[in-house]
Amino acid sequence: MPRSAYSSAIATSIGQRIMQARDRRGLSQSQLAEQLDLSYQQVQKYEKGTSGITVGRLVQIAAVLDVDIEELLRDVLQVAEQTARYRPPGQHEIIVDTDELRLVKAYRRLPSAPWRTHLMDYVRLLGEGQALSSAQGAIEPDSPAGPQSGSRPGSSH
Repeated sequence: MPRSAYSSAIATSIGQRIMQARDRRGLSQSQLAEQLDLSYQQVQKYEKGTSGITVGRLVQIAAVLDVDIEELLRDVLQVAEQTARYRPPGQHEIIVDTDELRLVKAYRRLPSAPWRTHLMDYVRLLGEGQALSSAQGAIEPDSPAGPQSGSRPGSSH
């Protein structure tokens, strides 16, 4: 299946960021390839945007280059918006905004599943325009382990 202009533009943007980070570290394509257990030709394809990169490989590249993955993805949202004002059929929405990435990281640091469930319920309400009013009180975990089992935003504790 041929690659769309949408995915090619994104791959090119990410590839340019990889090349810039590699250059800043003073590594050749061959040196980076060796650390990733790849051929230098594959690194070259990534940098030119002619080969897509899996998320796992992108994480590995970011670690070797000692950069945050956000640095490699920095222009992706802008490129995607310039390339297509719509989401291509069959494509799922991906997280490319820095604030979205920070939110995901914060969510993953929550200490327990009940905290995460509670937060998701609240965020869903916010997204639906049904955020809790100040009269209903703030959402506060009932214990260090998180909210009481079965409690949800807007329900009585």
